[in-house]
Amino acid sequence: MTLSLITNKKPLNIPVIPLKENEYEAWLKKQSAATKSLVKQTGFSPKGTSSLILRKPNGNPEAIYVALHTKIGLYDIAPALGAIKAAFTSDFLKGASFELKTTGLKPEEITKIVLGWGLSCYEFTSYKKAKSQ
Repeated sequence: MTLSLITNKKPLNIPVIPLKENEYEAWLKKQSAATKSLVKQTGFSPKGTSSLILRKPNGNPEAIYVALHTKIGLYDIAPALGAIKAAFTSDFLKGASFELKTTGLKPEEITKIVLGWGLSCYEFTSYKKAKSQ
């Protein structure tokens, strides 16, 4: 199952919010006690777990925060994609779309994130069977 960042919005559209290492502490200070607790429980940080899934009261994802380096690299998004794929079933992912929130990002940073997302999701299925369905 490929995670698509570039698609038409589906009924379940999940925002993906990049959080650069140099913005982490200021972001954390603004969060609710519940989010701070979740951050502590999961180890989410620029040097720890690469993604944080916030959920709505009904259990659906509200947003996914992705920890990135201050200077965003092409594959900074890759560990978060692995976590996203592990957190949801392929059936769930088929009904979801992901929307990159670009507030505060430079055009070249957006390009690196989107290109990294695409390269990280590519599977060589022309010559071998896909690992995930």
